Amino acid sequence: MQKWTILPFRTTLAAWLDGADPAGTGIVPANGPLNSWVDKSGNGRDSSAVGTAGTYSNGGVTIISPSTYQISFTTVTTETRFVVFSTTSPGTATKILSGGSSDDGTFIYFTGGAIYDSNYTSGTSIRGTNVLTSNITLVDMTTTATSNSLYINGILNGLSNGKTFTNSTITVGGSGVGGSGTLTIYEVLIYSSALTTSQRQAVESYLLNKWSITTPVPKTAGLALWLDATDPAGTGIIPASGTITTWTDKAGLYSVTGTGVFSYGSVSLPRFTSTYTPSTETAFLVFSVINSSNVRIPLLSGSGNTRSFTITSSMTLSLDKGTPLLSDTTTLASNTLILAVYTQSTAGMNIFINGTATSSTATNPSFTPSATTIGSNSTATFSGRINEIIIYSNVLPTIQRQQVETYLATKWNITLSYSNALLSNTTYQPTVNVGYQTVPSGNPGTSTLYYDGRNWSLN
Repeated sequence: MQKWTILPFRTTLAAWLDGADPAGTGIVPANGPLNSWVDKSGNGRDSSAVGTAGTYSNGGVTIISPSTYQISFTTVTTETRFVVFSTTSPGTATKILSGGSSDDGTFIYFTGGAIYDSNYTSGTSIRGTNVLTSNITLVDMTTTATSNSLYINGILNGLSNGKTFTNSTITVGGSGVGGSGTLTIYEVLIYSSALTTSQRQAVESYLLNKWSITTPVPKTAGLALWLDATDPAGTGIIPASGTITTWTDKAGLYSVTGTGVFSYGSVSLPRFTSTYTPSTETAFLVFSVINSSNVRIPLLSGSGNTRSFTITSSMTLSLDKGTPLLSDTTTLASNTLILAVYTQSTAGMNIFINGTATSSTATNPSFTPSATTIGSNSTATFSGRINEIIIYSNVLPTIQRQQVETYLATKWNITLSYSNALLSNTTYQPTVNVGYQTVPSGNPGTSTLYYDGRNWSLN
């Protein structure tokens, strides 16, 4: 039975296929062929298998092209679509959702892992980021007559001009020209409107949480340097604890060498030099201070008049150029993980601590680009642990900064000043009558309450 989760936004919901409840009864069916998939939107748009029925197993329906499922809902000019899927055999051009022979509004999973939102008739397409085969992935698209947006795991991946769709039945699965492949579909949601940002993010968060999808660090334009103490070699293989002399840049751009003491999840006493040379940037640092000192210790620094992000003897942060240019007044606790962010550009500087904007100035710092040193200067080494550093070579918009903060806060169990970047501005429907449920037999003190989108039960 589906664990108790409520879809947060149902207005204009046109079709809903739920792999956790394909019969729409709250009862998980036996594994095996699935000939019909019930539409839980209440609109009666049940989906039928065309060709060989897909195989239901553990919340997903595996479809081998050219077999498909047909949803009796015609595409409209304004839509928002969500699909949760995975594939172990992507094929040449495997369709995820399509709109009939004209391929209106098609999501296509190409060989190599790239997601495309494509419309063959109009010749427009958006190329999304690559996703790993076998990983469960959320893809959603919002389209209107004037704009089209593609999101992968809650992250904006591309924009294009609007599209005019030809009305046609929506198809789940299938293949493009000469294509073949295997998909497992977990959930499909189609709205006959362009959801607002908060509505879309609420649905994304529901799906990400329901299907245990980890929101990745946004590899948006400008990702310059990424040092991860859970994967210092950048191979996914955890090295033995002890001294390391290289720290792999997972952005794949720069060399980082020096010395530090690695223990899974952190590097202490770091003294590394990177070939990364900043000008404008947004930098994220997760760290903890073991011992405060009577000297200023830079977390990130360079030579001469380049920027230095420093912990002061008062356990506060500052952005320096020889002397402080922006001094924060928030006192940091020792032996506590901190998520600190700074931005610097000709428009000024900002510091954020655990999601809160704590200091800013409109003064142009006029930093001179220089190779970056991590955790030390010529006289002292940071007495603490660095867990992760992510730097972008531009000033990120607020929502993108919050998405990276959310990724880091979730990974390192840090409490942010807002609940979630995907939900920070979400307004749920203020009045939702979920009705009353007569408690079934069983002890409600030791039972778990479940809701399948329609019905409640104790288990």
